[in-house]
Amino acid sequence: MLLYIAATSRVVSTVIVVERKEEGKALPVQRPVYYLSEVLSASKQNYPHYQKMCYGMHFASKKLKPYFQEHPITMVCTAPLAEIIGSRDASGRVAKWAIDLAPYTIYYQPRTAIKSQALADFLVDWAETQYLPPAPDSTHWRMHFDGSKMRTSLGAGTILTSPKGDKLRYVLQIHFAVSNNVAKYEALIHGLRLAKELGIRRILCYGDSDLVVQQSSGDWDTKDANMASYRFLVQQLSGYFEGCEFLHVPRNDNEQADALTRIGSTRQAIPAGVALQRLLKPSVKPLPESDSIFVPAPPEAVRSDLRTPATGTGNSAGDPGTAAAAPGPGILEPGPGTAAVGPGTSLTQQAVADSNPPPPDPTALVQVAVLAVEEIAAPSWAQPILNFLVNKELPTDEISAWQVQRRAAAYTIVNRELVRRSVTGVYQRCVEPEQGQAILKDIHQGECGHHAASRALMAKAFRHGFFWPIALKDAKELVQKCKGCQKFRSKPHQPASALKTIPIAWPFAVWGLDMVGPFKTARAVNPTDIEFDSPRVTMYIKEEAEEARQDGVDLLEEGRLLALSRSTIYQQSLRRYYNRKVKPRSFQEGDLVLRLIQRTAGQHKLSTPCEGPFIINKVLGNDSYYLIDAQKPRARKRDDSGKETERPWNANLLRRFYN
Repeated sequence: MLLYIAATSRVVSTVIVVERKEEGKALPVQRPVYYLSEVLSASKQNYPHYQKMCYGMHFASKKLKPYFQEHPITMVCTAPLAEIIGSRDASGRVAKWAIDLAPYTIYYQPRTAIKSQALADFLVDWAETQYLPPAPDSTHWRMHFDGSKMRTSLGAGTILTSPKGDKLRYVLQIHFAVSNNVAKYEALIHGLRLAKELGIRRILCYGDSDLVVQQSSGDWDTKDANMASYRFLVQQLSGYFEGCEFLHVPRNDNEQADALTRIGSTRQAIPAGVALQRLLKPSVKPLPESDSIFVPAPPEAVRSDLRTPATGTGNSAGDPGTAAAAPGPGILEPGPGTAAVGPGTSLTQQAVADSNPPPPDPTALVQVAVLAVEEIAAPSWAQPILNFLVNKELPTDEISAWQVQRRAAAYTIVNRELVRRSVTGVYQRCVEPEQGQAILKDIHQGECGHHAASRALMAKAFRHGFFWPIALKDAKELVQKCKGCQKFRSKPHQPASALKTIPIAWPFAVWGLDMVGPFKTARAVNPTDIEFDSPRVTMYIKEEAEEARQDGVDLLEEGRLLALSRSTIYQQSLRRYYNRKVKPRSFQEGDLVLRLIQRTAGQHKLSTPCEGPFIINKVLGNDSYYLIDAQKPRARKRDDSGKETERPWNANLLRRFYN
């Protein structure tokens, strides 16, 4: 039996035929037995072409398992499937398919004639005609972008399509030397910025450059330093949207963006309904270690070109590094990042153009921009982020610049105030650390404060819409220095000092304490043993007993040393076990401490377990301390403040007090 396979970008078809001799035929005749066809899912459409053909073999073996088990199968194909399936270096899905196909007898032979391959080709072409692409999502805008590099100039094009089908077209003229991929990145970044200005929340970005799409999606890494900066900027802009996806499309599906790109790169006249912007400098700061971007000094030709519009008369000011050309007669003049409106322009473009008044003089525009920056409220720690968001300014230090770029993705400006968008979607107002400390104190011990822990305090402040970078540190310091939290803290059960053992004979030798007591007296021989002649009596020999007693006296010193070593080993193991739980606490003269209350009279479960504070007056060498009462005198109580305690106190009963 013979197996033929055909594959396209979206469909895989297989045909299994039987070849045998028939009467009246000089050559064997092929008769079809079964055919299969599958429309590939979105993930399988990304397989390389040869992997799609290997997948066709695999799913044919699954669907037509009885044929594969009963008959040897000859795979007829021009592709080197035998080398792919039988490769020892295969991994991933190919290795899995090879394992599944191993039990079957499969031969491979090159295709020298069309024969039944025509049937497989017909099936795959027919399935392609029956394939209906998924309907576009009615809630997403679509953006097609492209960029090109000609021999003398560069250009880019972007098309924004609304869910209703209205289109906004933009042409970019690039006036600095870059690579072709950088031009495509500029088109993508310009389109994302326009979408952000229009308030779009969900967008699908289509491009015919697989490199730019895969890098923007985060699937591929970048080797060029400038490309890495562009990818970072794209990811930063995409963080603004609730939904943003980068998709690769064939060049035939991106013809409209490609046409706008040719207009920009060849410097042709701008047609009606298309907005023009000139890029005078790249969107990212060029790095010296990469040669993919070169920004020349602005020649007079470029300046004169800016004063001369592409169609009609007049000029307009755009964003920094861009110059928007004025549209022709009968077309409203667009503001920064908006499309010109003319004959044939959609209603969406008309609405966008109507909402943007004509731009002012460039000098006045700069003054207005400066005033707007001054009015934006931001704390001192967020000034580098604000400068980057407004003026694209970065610190001179490379590491600091990278940190500012990474952190700025989570910040935005709302109502002339810098805010941060948390992971939960809450917009948090950026405040100074002093204001944050006051907020934490009010939450912790205010009118409704319940003396929560540090992490709960920080989370509550964040959920109420406030943010500063050292919130957790400030919360820990506040809880640590809170007098109520320190006094009502639970008792520590871990010992504060290591275990100090003493020899067993120490109490008797120093204090005269008899730890053993009087020895019990016992008779040498029971009367019953003598009366009934027990073996102990009959076998007793006085001379042998005397020798044994003398030997026992000679061994007494060894027994004492053995007992001493056993006692030492026991005490060492006891100290090791005890010291594992020790949490050392040591104090110096002048330190403030709290003391655990020893008396239980008048105490209940809601009483504070500690009293104080006290001042360390004298430090003894055995983890003991003399204290001075530092409490304020209380009514109906004896004033003991400033007096030293009568006895020293062990470190296990003391706890540091933070003021």
